[in-house]
Amino acid sequence: MREITKGVKSYVHKFASNEAVLANVENVARMLGDDTLSRREYEKHGHYSYMIFIKRWGSWNKAIEAAGLRPLSGRRIIRRRSKSVGAVLRARVFMRDNFKCVWCNRSAQTHDVVMHIDHILPFSRGGKTEFENLQTLCADCNLGKSDVVVASQEIV
Repeated sequence: MREITKGVKSYVHKFASNEAVLANVENVARMLGDDTLSRREYEKHGHYSYMIFIKRWGSWNKAIEAAGLRPLSGRRIIRRRSKSVGAVLRARVFMRDNFKCVWCNRSAQTHDVVMHIDHILPFSRGGKTEFENLQTLCADCNLGKSDVVVASQEIV
């Protein structure tokens, strides 16, 4: 039996409740860490087809407002998230962590190792470049970690 997928998404979602549709919009916005959501971002990460919003709320912005998010105003400049850590943020993280690897406790001064700033929740998995999500690791620990999320009790 041949599987036909064109149009199935919009047909299946005809029966979804407004609450379920809006909850999915809220979840996508929360996942992206924003108080608004563009149609393009939703189409990339969301569960429902765009037309469900047009049919039920009349426009994307009205659906966004119904979900309790801030509507887009005019042409929106899309902010690209940056993985790079600025000098001031880098210095704050090093100072907080006493210039030592938070996993093995080595430092550049005493062990001749290169120190890195690492995303605790990896950038590739939606982690943000902000103070609370950054930590100091030596090159060995950071490169061995890759993009794995490690719980604090599993460390060394």
